[in-house]
Amino acid sequence: MGMRGIGSGSGRSGSGEGLWLADVKAISKLLEGVPGLVGGELELGRVFGEVGIIDSNPAQDKDKDKRMDVDVDVSQNTAPPTPAKLRLLEAPHLAMSKSSSIIHVLPPALRFWEKLGLGPRGGGKDGTVFVLFEEGPGGGAGAAVSDMVAAWLGDVIVNYEGRHLGKLTPGKIPASSMDGLVPLRFDSSFRMTLTTLISGLPASQSSLVFFIVTPLASMTLSSPTLRHIFSALLKSLKTYSEALLHFQLVPEHLIHSTSLSSSPSLPTFLSAAATTADPTTPTQSLVLSLYNRLLVPVDRTMSRRFFEHGIRVRRYFQEPAFTLARPLRTNRASFVRAAHASLDVMDRGTFVHVGYGLSPCGRWVLAACVDERGEAHELGVWAAQGVGEEEDGDDDDDDRSNGGNGEGEGEGRWEMGVVKKVWEFAMAFAKKAKVEWRIVFSKLGVVGEAELDGTAWMSWIDVHSRRSRIASFTLLSVEPDAPWTFCTTRSHPTKPPAPRSPSLKAHNATRTSSISKGQPQNIFTDISTTIFVTSPYTSLPQSYPPTSMDLGISLSHVPESGTDQPTTSLPHPLPLLPCSTTSLVCIPATLSLTAASMLHLHLLHTVRPQSAMAPPEETATLHAAITQNFHELAVLARTRWRLDVSPILPFHLAAVEAMRIALGRDQYGIDVADGA
Repeated sequence: MGMRGIGSGSGRSGSGEGLWLADVKAISKLLEGVPGLVGGELELGRVFGEVGIIDSNPAQDKDKDKRMDVDVDVSQNTAPPTPAKLRLLEAPHLAMSKSSSIIHVLPPALRFWEKLGLGPRGGGKDGTVFVLFEEGPGGGAGAAVSDMVAAWLGDVIVNYEGRHLGKLTPGKIPASSMDGLVPLRFDSSFRMTLTTLISGLPASQSSLVFFIVTPLASMTLSSPTLRHIFSALLKSLKTYSEALLHFQLVPEHLIHSTSLSSSPSLPTFLSAAATTADPTTPTQSLVLSLYNRLLVPVDRTMSRRFFEHGIRVRRYFQEPAFTLARPLRTNRASFVRAAHASLDVMDRGTFVHVGYGLSPCGRWVLAACVDERGEAHELGVWAAQGVGEEEDGDDDDDDRSNGGNGEGEGEGRWEMGVVKKVWEFAMAFAKKAKVEWRIVFSKLGVVGEAELDGTAWMSWIDVHSRRSRIASFTLLSVEPDAPWTFCTTRSHPTKPPAPRSPSLKAHNATRTSSISKGQPQNIFTDISTTIFVTSPYTSLPQSYPPTSMDLGISLSHVPESGTDQPTTSLPHPLPLLPCSTTSLVCIPATLSLTAASMLHLHLLHTVRPQSAMAPPEETATLHAAITQNFHELAVLARTRWRLDVSPILPFHLAAVEAMRIALGRDQYGIDVADGA
């Protein structure tokens, strides 16, 4: 086992993989020659102690004990083996509807949505739709463009209703000859046109959906056209806050792809391939995204209303099409006798995950919240210039761009500003439900000593958690860019064990009694990747990915003798030794030994407030539960949001990484003065 500082996305093929592995073995031999250094290839048993690989459902193999490079003879006369430190994880179940029942299905079943008759968990959502597209030159929309947009809108409505998501109705406006189509210009007049359109619509109890067909040239944050659109949308949402307005930006090429797929001039096999009912098609991904963004009204139950302008009796909440299924073992009521006890008796101790990080330029603070089962989420972006109470000019900008690991009073104030902003964001999300949460703060990247100690996270949590009705607060440092390299001593490596089909016994409660024992059961399992998890260990510090200075490319020129001398500081920051560490290992279905990706979860600090009513929990048990939920949220992120990031990241960290990528592409065209 070796360390490598290359992301999982830089996979190699052909002879490159073998050559790269040979380089690792050569470096391993060199490290073995360093006196006093335990390096080179390390066996898993040397790192974790006795290592074993077990399935997540050990009841399936009562007479077998699978070990890696360790032979264990298990019999009735011998003592039971120690728990394995490497565990194979199964895919979690998703909660969906079928007819009028809630069922639990595996993620691969979503590919057969229509064939299985699946539907959203929360029922249908109706809405009135409008498509705003740019009119042609000279002020005319053109019959060809209008027909193309109308065909795309019809395809969206068919896909939306075909998945039992509800009903979409094209809106009627006097200025347009075709229902739902609004030609306009994307210039300074866009705000006035949008305001006139919304104000002229009749009052409606259903959602108003506006698809904005955005030109490809404007799909960048530095585009003036996109800024005009954002400014108009924000003003409309603020002016008509009581209306259910939903804006969806649609890239222009999606409109053209729909028209090409239905064109009669295309060959038969191309037209059939483009219209196949595939859940990964852009149109079906769009309708699922639209459904998840539409809010559901919930009225407060009360006998009668005392005041006309009193407390609001109606609020709107998220209701996604599917969420993580509630485990059957936790379907029990739990309550306490206290003056200010939690109103919820089914979800005590549920996790709320808060992920945060910095943009590549260091000028933006990014955050995302999600609950344990993905029923609700929230995103936040703030300009880093405004998070601290005081600013120290350009020196602070340099500290932020370096990840905030510097020293000094200005750095400490800025760190405290980031902690305060993320804390307020998390508390506002947690207060949406009266639940005794377990809140987990996770930074995507390395947490430095200045950010952990002093006046930052540790002191802030200790002070502000005393009177809160929260079960526990936990701080993690999540590192996705420092995977290990797994080497094998065998001349012909074998494929990793494929995940087994889930046991039917564990999920009999989700099946109806009408299914006979002799009837075959259909199990959909994804074997493209295999996920392992390590038990909590404390033998290794945080893993720092190599920096440009470590690689010797920090300078843009070749230094001359006597100039640009290196400083006397350490060439690499000393990592912190966390309280506990777990790792998720993602191994694709390939013979490549360098294609595995890892996610290290370093637990740095945990606090149980004195006012907490839940019983205390061991650190190892808490860390294992967090790691398990990270894997479940990673599966949910791949199936629901389909973000173009590492598949091993849970949603709250995948959202932060997606925002980092988006801001990194346009970091030279963003103006901090615009706000966030």
